[in-house]
Amino acid sequence: MSKKTPRVFVSEVDETRSKGKKPAAKKTFGASLKSQVSDILMPQEIFSAILNLNRAKGKRSNQSLKGEAMSKLRKTKGFPFLKIPFLYDGGDNSLSLLIIGPEKRRSTEIAMVEAAKKYFDKVLYASVTRIRIESGSEGVAPFFRNTNLLKFDVVLVRIPSEHRDFGYVLTKIFEDSHKYLPVGYKAIVISSSEFLLPVFLNLKNCALKSPLTYFASSKEGVVQSLEKFSYPVSIRPPYEKNGVINVDSKESALGIVDTMEKLNQSILIQESLSGADSVDILVSGSHIYALKNKEPFALKERDRRAVLEVSRVIGAEICRMNGVFHKGKLLVRGISPTPRIMIFEEKFGGNIIDTMFSDLREKSEDFFERNPLWKILRMMRF
Repeated sequence: MSKKTPRVFVSEVDETRSKGKKPAAKKTFGASLKSQVSDILMPQEIFSAILNLNRAKGKRSNQSLKGEAMSKLRKTKGFPFLKIPFLYDGGDNSLSLLIIGPEKRRSTEIAMVEAAKKYFDKVLYASVTRIRIESGSEGVAPFFRNTNLLKFDVVLVRIPSEHRDFGYVLTKIFEDSHKYLPVGYKAIVISSSEFLLPVFLNLKNCALKSPLTYFASSKEGVVQSLEKFSYPVSIRPPYEKNGVINVDSKESALGIVDTMEKLNQSILIQESLSGADSVDILVSGSHIYALKNKEPFALKERDRRAVLEVSRVIGAEICRMNGVFHKGKLLVRGISPTPRIMIFEEKFGGNIIDTMFSDLREKSEDFFERNPLWKILRMMRF
C-alpha cells in the first residue's frame, strides 16, 4: 500500500485521530461557498503552501496553522482568498471506492471487496441491476438505494455484457464527474463488439494487432472476401461472444453467410489461425500475467510493451486479453474489462488482487494530486 499523504486541516477540527476513525469536523462556512467555487483559481502554489504546513502539523495549534495558511494563500496571485473564510471544511485525504458488478458475486468480486478494504477508507459493492440513473433539472446522478454514487472518489466497474448499454452510460457519468476509473467508458464500448477492437487497434497504429477480420451487414458485403482467407475461419454475429461457427472451406462459409443473411444478422468473419497457441493475458496496471495453453508464460519485452500500450489506449488499466501466438507473433482476439482473476491467482501465487488494489490506491492519489481543483472539490464533500 502506498503511504498516505499527510493530512492538513485549515478549518476547526478535532486533531485526535484513531485508526479507522475520521476527525470530527465543525462546519465553518455556509452554502454560499459552493456558488463561489467556480470563481476560484486553484494554482499549484496553493497546494505547495498547504503541504509545507504539513511538516508542522502536530507541533502547533490549529489556529497557528490556519493563520499561516491564510497568509500564504492571500499572497498567491489571482486567488481571491479573502472571499472565503476557510479553504475547505475538515477535508482529508481519505479515498472511497465503489465497485459495480453483477448481482451474484463470483469468487473474483468477493476477493476484490476484501482486498479493497485494506487500502480504501470506505468500500461499497453495488449490483448493477440495483442502480438507477436520475436525470432532472439539478443534473444527472446514479443512485444505489438511497445513496448518491457520485459521492465516491474511485469507481471500478465490472459490468456484465448483458448490461453493457446501461454500463457505458453509467461509466460516462462517472467520467464526466471527474471520478477516477481504472476501466473507462471507451473500454466498455470497444469490448462490446468483436469487430471494434481490430478496427481500433489499426486506427491507433498499435503494435499489437488482431487476426484478419471482416465485418459486413449483408452477404453482398462479405462474399468477395471469402477468397482471401486462409481456412479455417470463424463466423459469428459481431455482438455475441457465443454462437461461433468454425468452417474449413469457402463453400461452408458461404452456406453459413446465407443463413445469417436470412436471419437479418450482421456477419463477422475472422481467421482461426490453426496451430496457434492460445494465450490469456491479465493486465493490472503495470503488472502483466500471461497463461500460454493455461500455464504461466513470460512475455517478451516487446510483447509486454504492446500489451500495456493497448491497455492504455482503450482506457482499461484492469482487463483480460484473449490472444494467440501465431508464427511467433502475438495477436489479440478480444478484450474483457471484467476479467475473472482467480485462475491467475491460482497459477501465480495468490497476491494478484491484493497488489491490484494497492496499486489502485496509489494511482488514485496521483490522479487527484495531478488534478488539484477536483481534489479540492472532493475534499469539500458538498
